[in-house]
Amino acid sequence: MKVPTKDLAVTEGKLAVEIPDELKELFAISGNMEGVTPRLPQIKIIHRGQMFEMPDDSKITSFEGIILDQHPANAWWEKDMSESGGAAIPDCFSMDAMRPDPKCENRQFENCKDCPQNQFGSDSKTGKGKACKNMKRLHIIMEGSTLPRRLTIPPTSIKSFELYMTGLVDRGLPYAAVVSMFTLDKKETEAFEYSEVKILKERVCEKDELFSVADFIRQFRDDARKQEIHADEYQSSNSEAKAEEPESDIPF
Repeated sequence: MKVPTKDLAVTEGKLAVEIPDELKELFAISGNMEGVTPRLPQIKIIHRGQMFEMPDDSKITSFEGIILDQHPANAWWEKDMSESGGAAIPDCFSMDAMRPDPKCENRQFENCKDCPQNQFGSDSKTGKGKACKNMKRLHIIMEGSTLPRRLTIPPTSIKSFELYMTGLVDRGLPYAAVVSMFTLDKKETEAFEYSEVKILKERVCEKDELFSVADFIRQFRDDARKQEIHADEYQSSNSEAKAEEPESDIPF
């Protein structure tokens, strides 16, 4: 894949509609974003189908992209989403998995590591998992896209994700310098069926791609990290099956 080289803040990029030259100033796509903080398009996981649901509603079994940024996040809802009707924003959440965000309406503890809701066994439904959901947010640029896509790695795929990151470190490769392939593996327990996200290195980026990737990182990373967690971001990863969370050595 080739990374898009157009900067949304500076140029128009490739439009899906042909605009006559004399009208381009009036129909500038940059006007779409005036006063708007873009909510990144979400890639969802259909667990029982082992498929990704893309922002345009298409369903695919794999895709390629470059990870621009990744960060941990925690989210806790006081009521189960089936009871609350799917509250948009968690009652307590952290954008760095270390301390609750200042905007939390119902902060549960002063830090995430020692929070009672972030301990195994705190999930009242299973008695095994955590009431607080540990996630990894990935911001990915794909061929033909102008905005990065967000893929939220659920608790059941964090170990697999960390193995991939560790493997890249072992080979001296920054994740943003690699075109990665995303697939799904079927997993089953006695009670649940779910899909585990698997990531493989396809190739190292070419030099011209690195400059484009750097532009995207500068433009989107800080704002993307600040975007609030919504219920559909976590639910999308569990819409087909609520998987039991495995034991983990993750230090948060």
